[in-house]
Amino acid sequence: MRYDFNDLNYWFDRAEEMRTSAALMRDLNNREIMLRIAGDYDRLGCRAHQHPNRRHRNNSRSRNYSADLSLRR
Repeated sequence: MRYDFNDLNYWFDRAEEMRTSAALMRDLNNREIMLRIAGDYDRLGCRAHQHPNRRHRNNSRSRNYSADLSLRR
């Protein structure tokens, strides 16, 4: 499977998956690791947002990334 790493949804969707997984974990160390990974994906999404070749899929799950980015910095 090929991924478009300039696609904003790719990074922010991965971050959300990590947060969902973290919420299910009982071990606090593992939960912290997953939340750190989610933060890393958010940072990559911010970088993709700033990239001149960025792409954003138009679908029902699309978000206002400008608002999201201001909250993530």
